[in-house]
Amino acid sequence: MVIYIIMNRAILIFLLTILTLYASAQYTVKGIVKEKGNKPLADVTVMLLSKDSLISGAVTDKNGVFKFENMKAQSCQLFISSLGYKEIRQNMKIDRTFSLPAFILEEDAKVLSEITVSAKRSDLINSNANSTTFHLSEEALKNSSDAFEALREVPKLMVNPIEKTIKMTDGSSPLILINGVSRPSYLQTLDPSDITAVEIIENPSARYRGNQSVNCILNLKVKRKQQTYTNARLYSSQNITKGHYGNSSGAFEMGNSKASVFVNANHFFWNDDQAVENSLHNGNMIRNTAGRMKNKSHSIDVNLGGDWLISDKDYMSYGIKLWYDPIHYTNNEMGSINSEIPSYAINISGKNKYNYNSNEYFMYYKHQYSDLKVLELTGRVGNYNSDISGWREEKSDISNYRSDIDMNNSKWSYALESNYSFGIKEMLGFDIGNNAYHQQMNIDDKKDAFPKFTYKEWRDYAYLSATSQSGSKFSYAASIGLDMVFTNSENVSNHYINFVPTLSLAYRFNQHNILKFQANRNRQSPSVSSLNPRNVSTDSLYISTGNPYLKPTIDNQIGLRYEWSYKALFVNPYIKYDYFTDEVEAVGKTVNDIYYGTYENIGSYRFLETGLSTGVRLGQIGNFYTGMSYCKNYYKNFPFSGNTISLYGSLYLHYQKASISIYANTQGNRYTQTSKSLNHCESGATFAWKFSQQFSAHMNLRYFMPSYSNKTWEKDGSHESYNKTITNHLMPMIGFSYYFKNSVNNNRQKKQLYSTDEGMRINLK
Repeated sequence: MVIYIIMNRAILIFLLTILTLYASAQYTVKGIVKEKGNKPLADVTVMLLSKDSLISGAVTDKNGVFKFENMKAQSCQLFISSLGYKEIRQNMKIDRTFSLPAFILEEDAKVLSEITVSAKRSDLINSNANSTTFHLSEEALKNSSDAFEALREVPKLMVNPIEKTIKMTDGSSPLILINGVSRPSYLQTLDPSDITAVEIIENPSARYRGNQSVNCILNLKVKRKQQTYTNARLYSSQNITKGHYGNSSGAFEMGNSKASVFVNANHFFWNDDQAVENSLHNGNMIRNTAGRMKNKSHSIDVNLGGDWLISDKDYMSYGIKLWYDPIHYTNNEMGSINSEIPSYAINISGKNKYNYNSNEYFMYYKHQYSDLKVLELTGRVGNYNSDISGWREEKSDISNYRSDIDMNNSKWSYALESNYSFGIKEMLGFDIGNNAYHQQMNIDDKKDAFPKFTYKEWRDYAYLSATSQSGSKFSYAASIGLDMVFTNSENVSNHYINFVPTLSLAYRFNQHNILKFQANRNRQSPSVSSLNPRNVSTDSLYISTGNPYLKPTIDNQIGLRYEWSYKALFVNPYIKYDYFTDEVEAVGKTVNDIYYGTYENIGSYRFLETGLSTGVRLGQIGNFYTGMSYCKNYYKNFPFSGNTISLYGSLYLHYQKASISIYANTQGNRYTQTSKSLNHCESGATFAWKFSQQFSAHMNLRYFMPSYSNKTWEKDGSHESYNKTITNHLMPMIGFSYYFKNSVNNNRQKKQLYSTDEGMRINLK
């Protein structure tokens, strides 16, 4: 009897275990999407719906493959859609792991009536080890007048629609790529309805850490055009009070399935009368002044580019960027100067003319051996020139001083990059490549008797990266770069070798939760201005020279991020730790009441930062994003210490033809080993009215927040300085935007080169 009871209980436990395992079983469903001709389609939206509620979502990869993992047994509806193709809806039952037959999308030549489902593509957020991919809402794709307006929906981005700039929430500027390759100023031309996804790469691989320090990448995935098309855009926004600021732009693009060409031009001007306060204390010498500084500047850039699909396996693109930036500024300050009581009156005045121009030329070529093997070659040539002329005078009862300025800087740079990517089925992808770079700069100070200052640099950078592509719960990306640099500055030769590793690990708990660990090592070469041993100061109490023996600054960073997303909500807390070595800082000493400043690699410091960014989509009427960060600085024996708190937020609302956009961000005190700075709060509000699908008018209000000034404190031994500049005003603006495009079904991918190269700008103190 006892044995019978035990056997019955064992059978019951076994049956309950089987039922429990069956109820909690998780399955994988895999499929592929193609177009006619058996060609895989990338960036196609695939969703699983249950009673019009979103269960899970995915986007096809470059091979047209999509995959749903960790799915429970259930009945649902498969929904496949892509702009320019007829959608597919299919009922299915998930009760095992299986592969679906290939789906063939047919082109849709007619305009479809709108279909509304509660499962929104914009609610899909895909994350892996080193990136997060967002999808724009249908409202943003259809109703935005340009890409900047559409990108306001993306968390982690701070978009300034007035100045046409994009920054990360920490204030840094990302490298912007289009389909994996940068296109300078192409956002001015890009049709927002062409954007299929927005990828934010928070820990870029070593490929992007060569002669540039890229900490974040914004990669816009754009559809491929197949038919003849034309796009045109005009934009203007002008200050209506005193003409302090204005910007205008125009763009045109045309092409077909084989080739395209585009041109755009941008003009920014700034005309301001600023209040300034300056204080300088060197040993026994004290000087306090206050006055006005007038700035008048214009910035004009013209961009020409195009591409050519040579064959199914060969592709090339090109680009030319021309930039001209003249600045005129005058200053007049009154105050007092003394080394002992009594004080004497002093007047400081100056007038300078500054011109900067650059010419950059790009060429890109790609050969695709197969879906998993691609060779890319990139060439870049740049010429940069800047000159400054003028004078600065100091007049007092104890001394008179005048400095005349006539300086010219010229630079040539050449770069050649090769990258070979290959993969192991659909599990692992590799990139291996090399970046060779050379630059030569000449600085000619025509007022001294010295020969030109010449700086030469040769850099050879090699890298290898590996990225998991299996789509499992665990994902990773790892890379390493080898940086070999040889420099010659004023006949002082330096060479150094650095390793640049990166590592990204992620674990996805389910469709809504993912945890990421990221680590990297960055190095930043000293600027040419900090290497120049000549005096570039025009102040009688300040001698400023560079140091040709400077080494790169090394930044070692580790961080932990958590992302939670559910329908319209997104929450992203993070924490990171930075350890800097060989930081380049301004140092000096005071001799006979004159401060002699230079630069040195003076040790190390570290900081710990934590933050939180959140976002919510407000249905069909807009979105709201906000966030904050707190930075704990660890300094020892430095004159300034403290912590930094940053806040930001944006709100976008639209209804029928009207829309309003408000953004603001403020950053607390920033610290270095010898300085403290507090910058003004960025803020703006825009009200727009859409008269038609092509034309809209807007009213802008820049700097509605009360903080308009920048402040800087410096202290080094017996040298102390303070500077305050009221740089911004409450600024009402009005403007318009006009956009034209013809009807096309879908878009062809275009590629162009990236460049962050610049000539050295001359800043005189």
